[in-house]
Amino acid sequence: MWYVIQVTEGSTENAVSKCRNAFPETSYSKMFIPMYERKHKTGGEWFIVRKELFSGYFFVDSDNGAAIEECLKPLSRFVKPVCVGKDFVPIREDEQKMLESLFNSEKVIAVSKGDIVNGEYEIYEGPLIGKGTIIRRVNRHKRIGEVEISLHGEPRRVRIGLEIVNKTMKEEMSA
Repeated sequence: MWYVIQVTEGSTENAVSKCRNAFPETSYSKMFIPMYERKHKTGGEWFIVRKELFSGYFFVDSDNGAAIEECLKPLSRFVKPVCVGKDFVPIREDEQKMLESLFNSEKVIAVSKGDIVNGEYEIYEGPLIGKGTIIRRVNRHKRIGEVEISLHGEPRRVRIGLEIVNKTMKEEMSA
């Protein structure tokens, strides 16, 4: 089960390091910062860069939320458990499965490629294959897509790398 921890923006890696040192290894199986890849143009060339998917948050994979919450208490200046109401609970199973379907083994969402045909996204490469319905907005120039995913039952919009190669109407395709 994945639990979400909030940190001060810009200090995620430092907070993860502090938590790894403070948590007993038996209290969790993995601690990670969800990331996404995107293309970035510098000096006329395109490069792949990695960014935090949820800026200021990291995830802990654990079967014992109470132990994680207890380990966070001495670190309260740096980290805060994300709660639903007053309860520190994992994200829902369907939410975790959706994220797992997007992540590679490093918990990174790779760049997807596709086309827009008749106003609908047809993705043919990357983790968004078959998930065009979660795309809410695309900046073709910057090669970024904004997708909507849910965490703790709340919709969240996040950026991911998305390259739209062509935009066509069916009439143009048959001509």
